Amino acid sequence: MDEKELRDIIKDCKKKMEPDDLKTQDRQFPQLCWILLLKCFEDFEKNRSHVDKDFKESTDFSFSVPGELNTNSLGGQEVIGRYDSELQAILNEFLELYKYAAHVPRFSLVEAASIQHYLPTQGFKEFHFERGGKETHDRHLVFMTYLNSVDDCGETEFFYQDYKCKAVKGKTVIWPSDWTHTHRGVVSKTEEKFIITGWFSYQ
Repeated sequence: MDEKELRDIIKDCKKKMEPDDLKTQDRQFPQLCWILLLKCFEDFEKNRSHVDKDFKESTDFSFSVPGELNTNSLGGQEVIGRYDSELQAILNEFLELYKYAAHVPRFSLVEAASIQHYLPTQGFKEFHFERGGKETHDRHLVFMTYLNSVDDCGETEFFYQDYKCKAVKGKTVIWPSDWTHTHRGVVSKTEEKFIITGWFSYQ
């Protein structure tokens, strides 16, 4: 990837992440997230992940919430902090609805979160869950924020719930990390998708 291609990708990301007059009370904050995508593609060559493309095909960039990215000139630290605040508020609403999810040892954002970019025909294609062995046993809850809307497929499909969650820009979803919420991404053949995802883990 040369410099011109990278600049074109960044410009495209900025255009996709422009505000669209969403209501504050709906906790929609996609206008903040293009800065994170900017950092993702600036570091693309040295940070991209390589995975089994039959299982999952995407470009991933990991970062800590809050504040591992050194993007002060772009306001990146402020954006991450605001994202963290909104995420915590959404978690609090989740725990009010599912109160026994809080009747566990203390948990927080321990592992790095991930920005993931899926091109058309790419996706997390196989059903999976987020806690399944020693390396992931501390995970309690999963979070995911859609950074753009996808009209042609692009949902998150939950196997046992027989439910597909539509990818809508700014929507954040939280669910348990265990096999009860086995899920996959529904691949779009025509549209790309951006998400932020990670875990609330036991400390």
